[in-house]
Amino acid sequence: MPIDPLQQTANSRFLACNDDVVRLIIGSDISKNDHVALCLAHSHLRRLAEPFLYSRITLGPWRNPRYYARPHSISLLLRAILRRPDLAACIRAIELDSGWYQSGFNNPGARAYHFIVHEPDLEIIVPCVERTWAQMPCRDAWISELRQGVMDAYVALLIVSAPGLLHLQLNRDFFFDSARIGAVMRFAILNSAPVLQHVRTVRLQRWIRRLSDWPAQNTTNVLPFFYLPQVEEMRVWLDDPRDQDISWPTGSSPSLPHLVSLKLYEIREQHLGRILSVSPNLRSLYWEWGFQPDDEHEFDSGRLDLDLLRSALERVEGTLTKLDLAAEVGMAYHSDLRLEHRMRILGSPPTWLADFHRLKKLTIPLAFLTGLIITDPTEAGARLNKSLPRNLEELSFSTQMLYNEIIRWDEYDIGYIPAIRSWMETASTTLPRLQKLRVESDDGQCNECAHEYCRMKREMLELAEKAGIQFEFVDVIEDETEAQEKLERSERLKNMPKYF
Repeated sequence: MPIDPLQQTANSRFLACNDDVVRLIIGSDISKNDHVALCLAHSHLRRLAEPFLYSRITLGPWRNPRYYARPHSISLLLRAILRRPDLAACIRAIELDSGWYQSGFNNPGARAYHFIVHEPDLEIIVPCVERTWAQMPCRDAWISELRQGVMDAYVALLIVSAPGLLHLQLNRDFFFDSARIGAVMRFAILNSAPVLQHVRTVRLQRWIRRLSDWPAQNTTNVLPFFYLPQVEEMRVWLDDPRDQDISWPTGSSPSLPHLVSLKLYEIREQHLGRILSVSPNLRSLYWEWGFQPDDEHEFDSGRLDLDLLRSALERVEGTLTKLDLAAEVGMAYHSDLRLEHRMRILGSPPTWLADFHRLKKLTIPLAFLTGLIITDPTEAGARLNKSLPRNLEELSFSTQMLYNEIIRWDEYDIGYIPAIRSWMETASTTLPRLQKLRVESDDGQCNECAHEYCRMKREMLELAEKAGIQFEFVDVIEDETEAQEKLERSERLKNMPKYF
């Protein structure tokens, strides 16, 4: 096919452009496929496009179990960047997400993911580990796992091979089994190896609560990431340790002066303070209390101790401006005991929260403030007044621990609405800076007192308008049809095997 002269001229002019101009064009919002095409089009364009092609590494998802018998692109990627360190230096973000759990979720106790590795890949990967990590005690075990195609062995090598990395995100199967990742990170921290020195964001996300017969707790594998000197934002699933307290890998606590945003899942209030103590400048905190009924043990129980929570949060009282507290109650697939009678809130009412004078935004389950049962809405409203920081600008209540498709406190009914309404009558005085109020309810119109429920919501809206507060009431369960679907799904899940 003859070459179009006009097209040839346009291509020549593009190649003749100043490199900075070409980088501006290449660095615009174009796809990975376009970057690949540019690399294949011309050697000069390849030199300019490759840094953009390798700047953000995203792998996954895979959904077909047959993929386990095939090579995975992570080995090809490692082969490329280990042969050419200049490409590894271009990596700024690594985002690995399997999309959903595969072997690890369906086969508890097994390593989460294996794949076939081609020998040409190993010819590059294995010598690199032998040479670079020669002093590592478990180096041979690591190499053995690489030969077997164990995923976290490859993830460990990938993240320590990117010296300019700024953002790290490992999701689901890529983080389900983190033993090798933790071992490599501990060795790096203990030996002051220059790995992940520039990382700003760390997200280690499992997205599901650990059960006791899954792989061992990830505590020792996650803690080394708290030694990264430049990290500013962390979002981690951190298991409670088997020991009575958290044991830092170096024997001394790290210090994270740049950490301003922290989201913690899984870890309970008993160990929360140990983590918060290393973040002296924390401004935003999300913490989720969780309870898995089918795997209840010492720390993962239905008890919330507000005194321990107070001791933990006081570590960041002087710096915190945003606090999100949440409660996640899992399904009870193999128990007929009602969850309501397995949950307890211990300790004194959280009036200490009012001392958080720097707090501007607060999200909190109403049960944390009022208890699990409200018998006197006026008294509960007064408790809210005593517990809420005076300088709040945005406030959000939720009915977590009170209502969802499997929890119904018969004694509670819709008592939380009169309690909030009672508090709102004086909210403009007790919270003079409050601008936004949000109430998120899992109860919704499926409540038998729907007419009364709607009337009180209207009254709350009128009180908010009178006080000049932007008010939003969100029904998580939007209608009876959706509520019925959730109930039916819950029944189906109860009849399924424990792991599915």
